[in-house]
Parts: sequence; structure tokens; C-alpha cells
Amino acid sequence: MKRPLLLLPVLLISYLILVLPGCSLGSNYIKKGESFKPTAEKNAIYTLYLIGDAGKTLSDDPEPALISLSSEILKSNPDSTLVVFLGDNIYDHGLPDENHPDRSKAENYIKDQINALGANHRALFIAGNHDWDNNSPMGNKLMKNQELFIRKYSSARAQLLPENGCQGPDFLDINENLRLIYFDSQRLFRDWLDIPDSSECKPIDLNSFFNNLELILKNSNGRKCILLHHHPFITYGEHGGKFDWKKHIFPLTAFNKYFLLPLPVVGSLYPILRSNGITPQDMSNDVYGNYTAKMREISKKYNPVFSASGHEHSLQVIRDPVSNTIQIISGKGTRLTDGTVSTGEGTIFASPFSGFMKYEIYADGTSLLTVIVPDDEGKAAEVFYFPL
Repeated sequence: MKRPLLLLPVLLISYLILVLPGCSLGSNYIKKGESFKPTAEKNAIYTLYLIGDAGKTLSDDPEPALISLSSEILKSNPDSTLVVFLGDNIYDHGLPDENHPDRSKAENYIKDQINALGANHRALFIAGNHDWDNNSPMGNKLMKNQELFIRKYSSARAQLLPENGCQGPDFLDINENLRLIYFDSQRLFRDWLDIPDSSECKPIDLNSFFNNLELILKNSNGRKCILLHHHPFITYGEHGGKFDWKKHIFPLTAFNKYFLLPLPVVGSLYPILRSNGITPQDMSNDVYGNYTAKMREISKKYNPVFSASGHEHSLQVIRDPVSNTIQIISGKGTRLTDGTVSTGEGTIFASPFSGFMKYEIYADGTSLLTVIVPDDEGKAAEVFYFPL
């Protein structure tokens, strides 16, 4: 009669061993020998600040990453500095019409990011899946609302690109040595999912888009190229199938990080479904998988300085083992988004903390990527240096 009583703990232990082995980081990870702090200070001729997924803030508790960003950019010349917001600028459903009850809250999210620019600095915003409200048929209307609001509120010092809910790719030549290439990966996913859209730009198929991207890379006239897009082509976070034990026990934290309702066993359905492609926002999905394959192919061929993305709520620097190119992820612009991060083949740096990245180009042709993780008061700490 005792055997059935032993069955439950045996099953529970088996569950813990087999299903919950995921190991997420609780501190910064730096691959041995990969961080090189400059021995001599050099003046940058151009500086990029990269921050993503910053579109959720509290009115009475400013975000440390935005406080730190605002302080950091004051050190740089506005004429040779650009801040790039890497998508998911307004959680969770983009910017609704002016008469919508959520309009004021959504405006405050984007205002907090623009306010971090101070009086003189400029910014480029690209869109993420939340800005489009994922697969919503009203996605293009939300995008147009955001585009117009950013331009007006910033007095045209910031803009959402590509304009009019278009896919891109398009580019911005910073100088004779650097080209920024940007595109809207969420709009592409919508095209490939056959979601109807009211944009001025017609849908584009996968091969046609990457042919256009290749032309921009090929005709850069010797400039180094940086790719800016919301969805990374490699990640060791949840969008890459890396879930820790907490997601199996507390799956509702995916929707609100404070929803700590324990749902063991049943809760494992959530990460299992995501690991099997239930959403196009994860790399396990065919749409995302096809995008990843083409991004790796074109990156290997043209070797950009790096691709910069958000989407994953973490900070990562990865040398992709397939293309041997750099993917950086700066997707933790706020403490209020939930997410975990692990390490994998090619991980050079990874952090679960909120922060942003700085990329500096020097007159001698060298450049440096710096990861900045502020404390709770917004005081900056440079935690990783990576020459490029």
C-alpha cells in the first residue's frame, strides 16, 4: 500500500530533473579573455547609443537605464552622436488613437524615451512587434500614430524609420566610413504571414527583401555597415528557446513579471509550446527560422560590423557560430519587462540587467563597443568592452 504513496514524490523529482534544468544568468557573464578596457582614452569621432525594448515606464519611478542614457549622451557632441531605439517603443499594443483610454499611458512611455535625449541630441527609432500590436489588422494605424507623435514631440530631432509602416531596407550614411542599414523586421514577418495591411508599401517576399538588402551592402562604397533591426538572428534567451525553471512554475510572468502564481506541470505547456513554434516571435517558428537563415547567409557574405537588435529582454554580445559575425542584443531598456538569458556557443557577453550599449568610432579607424549597466539610481557602470 505504500508504493502508490511513493509514486507522487518520485514523479515530482523526475519532473524537476528532466524538465527544469534550464540555467539562467543572475549576474553578468563575460567570456574569458574577451573584455579589453582601453589603456588610453581616445576621443570618438562618432558615437552610437543602442537601447531597445524601453517602452514601459512608471511615472513615479524613472527607469535607471534612461536616467543613465540621458547623463551619458551629455558627454558626447550632438552633431556626432545618434541614439538608436531598437523597437518595442510602446508596450504592449503600440500607440492607439487620441480618443483611446490607453492613449495617455502609451504617450508617456514614448515621451520618457524622447526626454532622455535632452535638448539637442537626435534619435532613430525602429519598430518592434509590440509597436505593431503583433499581428493586429490595425498595426499600420498604430505605426503611423507613433511616427507622427515622435516627430512632433521631439521637434523632428527623432524619427521612426522606415516611414509609413514600410519594410525597408534603407540606409543612412553617417560619413565616408560608416553606413547604418535599417529595416522593420516585424513588418516583414507580417508580410510573410499574409496579414492584410493598409501601408503605402506593398508586401514583399523573403527573397526580394534580401536581394534589396544585399544591394545596399554591396554598394556601400567601402563604408563599414551596421544592421539595425528588432529581431536578432541568434539569441540565448526565451525567443531562442532558453527557458529557466521559473517559466515552468510561474508561466504568467511572461505577461506580467509580478504574476507569481505557481502552476507546476501545467505551467510547462507554455515554454513547450513556444519551443515548438507556436508564435512567429520565437526562432522555433518557420517564419522566424527562415529569416534567421537568410540573415546568417547575407551576414557571412558581407561581414557587417555587427547587427543590433532588441526583442530579447537582456543584453548580449554573440559571435554567431554559423556566420562568424557579431549579433548584439540591447533589449533591456527597462526593468519592467520579464525575461531570462543563458549562454551558448558564441556568447561573448550576457546580462539579465537593464542597460544599453555604446559604440564609438575613432579617427585611427578603430572602434569600441561598451556595455553600460546602471545601478538603481541610474549611475552608469561600464561592465564590458569589446573592440571591433
